[in-house]
Amino acid sequence: KRLNAKGQELKSNITDPDSAKMATNKGVIQGYAAQAAVDSANQVIIAADVVGSGSEQAMLAPMIEQAQAWTDENTLVTADAGYHSDANVQQLHDNNTPALIADGQMRKRDERFADQA
Repeated sequence: KRLNAKGQELKSNITDPDSAKMATNKGVIQGYAAQAAVDSANQVIIAADVVGSGSEQAMLAPMIEQAQAWTDENTLVTADAGYHSDANVQQLHDNNTPALIADGQMRKRDERFADQA
């Protein structure tokens, strides 16, 4: 049995039990989510992972951990809104990790997006 973060049993694909149902702009698919951490100065992937989960939020901390060997005091973690959660923000704060993570309401607050649908 596979459980989600809330302890609820996830329905599994019997031919590919490590995959997950994921919502896309074309509907729901059975698949995987891939993450990568990139050194922006050199445009080199320094950490990567593929998981059978539709939630990116749970992957932020593992990506930061994998990339740790390539970080220094000037490292700034950036992530899109899929990685934003109260728990992630709190963990970054607790670890004194400088980060910029968009949230789901960012475009509504930023006047530069006022005329975009």
